[in-house]
Amino acid sequence: MNAELAVIIINYQTPELVGNCLASLADTCSDLSLTVVVVDNASPDGSAERIERMIEYESWGNWVRLVHRETNGGFAAGNNTGLRAIRADRYLLLNSDTLVRPRALEWMMIALDARPDVGLVGPRLEWPDGTPQESCFRFRSPITEMLTA
Repeated sequence: MNAELAVIIINYQTPELVGNCLASLADTCSDLSLTVVVVDNASPDGSAERIERMIEYESWGNWVRLVHRETNGGFAAGNNTGLRAIRADRYLLLNSDTLVRPRALEWMMIALDARPDVGLVGPRLEWPDGTPQESCFRFRSPITEMLTA
């Protein structure tokens, strides 16, 4: 059986961020057929064990799985490990420092259902106060500032 949505989160020495991200997803898992795969990218600091304890303590084990990598192959390799770990109708690659707003994934799924011709979505990033987070340029310049405006 496929999950409706699989969320892949990469951890490398960021267990607190992963915990906050998972907490922001906790209410969503009851509304969607959602499975989260956290891939520990060979963190040497005990992150994986801390995340395992958190999953157990919060009773998230029915919708969160932790996958261990033996080596840190980087962000792409970690995501590929997560993608191979679960079958899903749709996948969301989520950074560990992301906080998902209530109903955001539900609305994303509604939008995708309305547009079956869409194969890739980039959700809007927001600052904690809800203002859009401009994230499309790596380095600021006068031209990128003009385009942002």
